Amino acid sequence: MPKWFYTSLEENKEMIFLEDLRDLGFEVFKDCKVGLDEAHTKLVLQELARLHAASLLLKAKMQILHEEPDSEKGLALAFKYINEDWTTLKEDEEAEQNSKCSVSLVEAEAFLAKDGGCEVARRWLDMHKNKPLDLAKSFLVRQTKFDVICHGDCWVNNLQFRYNKDGEPVEVMLLDLQLNRLASPATDINYLLYTSLHGDNRKTNWRNYLSSYYDTFRGVMESGGLGMLFTLEELHQEYRSKMEYGVLYGSMTVALLMRESPSSPGWMGGSKHFRTRFLALYGELIEQER
Repeated sequence: MPKWFYTSLEENKEMIFLEDLRDLGFEVFKDCKVGLDEAHTKLVLQELARLHAASLLLKAKMQILHEEPDSEKGLALAFKYINEDWTTLKEDEEAEQNSKCSVSLVEAEAFLAKDGGCEVARRWLDMHKNKPLDLAKSFLVRQTKFDVICHGDCWVNNLQFRYNKDGEPVEVMLLDLQLNRLASPATDINYLLYTSLHGDNRKTNWRNYLSSYYDTFRGVMESGGLGMLFTLEELHQEYRSKMEYGVLYGSMTVALLMRESPSSPGWMGGSKHFRTRFLALYGELIEQER
């Protein structure tokens, strides 16, 4: 992550200064509409694994310092802001947020209806379009085995990459952590793979991606003297169980990426990449139905 230099919390004058990543050779990913390829995706997943595992090392250190080896509340008590998730809202605020989030789902449903077919996806969208926050919150219920500090908004627009002389990505920076929370790492992984990859890439490589993530996670844990809390197979199961979390955010963000003129009628599908990438979001839903 970029280094932090300065923060002001004066009301109505809040600001934060971070280092300028351009000076270090970092740049945004240029083919957002196409989606991250394998090399970029593995870099991001490895960095997420370091973030997630480091939070467990921090938790273990805090439990030793506070002589509470059995406590499961260390991180939540020390960093109260990670308990103030954006989905934890008052009733009127929740209604407003549901309304905002539902716009993209309604548009997605309309596009699928116009395109024809994809009945499974249309039914899924119809079921969740009015209360998307309820679906999101159902996947954020915490459990001890899978409880780490997550980025919360890890998708292609919140990443910058550094490349070598051959144009290969060699380093990534994670940006915009204002939605971080305590949750399952599978929420971050699904969020990334559904919002930032083409479906063909995700469906073909998800096992390899999880292996790359797992190996990096385990390396951090071992370097800190801790064992793994879950196996690779358990991570597979956790990832699959949180799939709809990824589908939900993919449905909302892929359309935003592909917008060329939001005010223009029929903008859905305007990009040559949109149709295949958008329809691919629902491939796993359709397979489950079968």
